[in-house]
Amino acid sequence: GFFDEVDYRIKRERAGEVYGSTSVVTTTAPGVAFSNAPMMINVPMTYGLTATTPPRRVTEAQGHAKRIDFEGENQLRMRDATYSTCKPERQDWYMRAEDIHLDYDREVGELSNASIYFKEAPIFYLPMASFSLNSKRKSGFMTPWFSTSTKNGGDFTLPYYWNLAPNYDVTFFPRAIARRGFQLGTETRYLGYLYSGDGRFEYMPDDDLANRSRYAYNWNHIHNLGRGLTAAINWNGVSDVNYWTDLSSRLLQTAQIQLPRKLTLGYAPGSWWSASATWLTTRNREI
Repeated sequence: GFFDEVDYRIKRERAGEVYGSTSVVTTTAPGVAFSNAPMMINVPMTYGLTATTPPRRVTEAQGHAKRIDFEGENQLRMRDATYSTCKPERQDWYMRAEDIHLDYDREVGELSNASIYFKEAPIFYLPMASFSLNSKRKSGFMTPWFSTSTKNGGDFTLPYYWNLAPNYDVTFFPRAIARRGFQLGTETRYLGYLYSGDGRFEYMPDDDLANRSRYAYNWNHIHNLGRGLTAAINWNGVSDVNYWTDLSSRLLQTAQIQLPRKLTLGYAPGSWWSASATWLTTRNREI
């Protein structure tokens, strides 16, 4: 079957079933969102990771297509179509593509010759791409970053996200700086039953302007030791005091003037009192 010149809306509630615009969805499992908000030491950090696979929530999509073909059970192909997960009455962003294939068996969507729009303005072109149809994390290249300055010249980063497991992932940040050279960065996040954390490491083997290798690292970890006892570590370091000024393109890092190295031990045996001890040392950055 097929439709021509159609406004569509798709709701999918369970694996193997695709519902049309007349479906009624009564339950929605809560999703797990990434969060970098500060937390107390005795509260584990999830960072969007889950120790077990989270309940699947209802996924929705809507848009307009010049033609939709039904290519089999759970297989839809749309020509000259738009695709968005926003509500129809509030469509902030959408994709416009020459061809969109929705595979609900693999729970993956594929598109070709597409552009991403925000508030009706095109912001990015994709010759080919794939995306998740079930709100789960998916390995693949992320949106590249590009900037330029009189000091460093062109600065280009192409992140790659690797979803290793429901409770562990890694992101690679290969970066090319025109006047300095090549830098590789990695970010790892993990979550266990009694612990969680993340670490980041950046390394440039040869900075052409500074004539030396340069690096930076950060490690955050929190651990539940049992019986109300918790421990946390926040450890930072750089190769030299001008690292953030020379190599950072993000304001938060550029404005950072202290690198804390902190160990914290907390004790909360009951709900009405708690105690903690902290060892802290910092390294100041030259201004």
